[in-house]
Amino acid sequence: MEGVGKLKKIMILEKERSNRGKVFWWAVSLTVLFLFFAGLYFYLSGMGPFYRQFGFYFLKPSETQWPAGSREAIRALLGPAKGKVVWGSSRTGSHQIFLMTLPELTFIN
Repeated sequence: MEGVGKLKKIMILEKERSNRGKVFWWAVSLTVLFLFFAGLYFYLSGMGPFYRQFGFYFLKPSETQWPAGSREAIRALLGPAKGKVVWGSSRTGSHQIFLMTLPELTFIN
């Protein structure tokens, strides 16, 4: 009877091992599919959504000189508003896109 018990244990271990293998391949397959569709999304939509969320890691703030008291006046006018203001300008000689964060009032170009 001992041989039958060992055989059952071996069968259970083999079944668990095969289940682990299936789970592993499902995880690998889902990861590959996710990366494929994420790449397709960025290819079709451009990098706009990526820069909208993570652009501050790549863009550098520029130095600005505000007239005396203007920062405080703008902050008082805006109140607790938070956000980003984006505009384009060619005043610098070439067309550039500027981004200003609120309420910090920092410029990024």
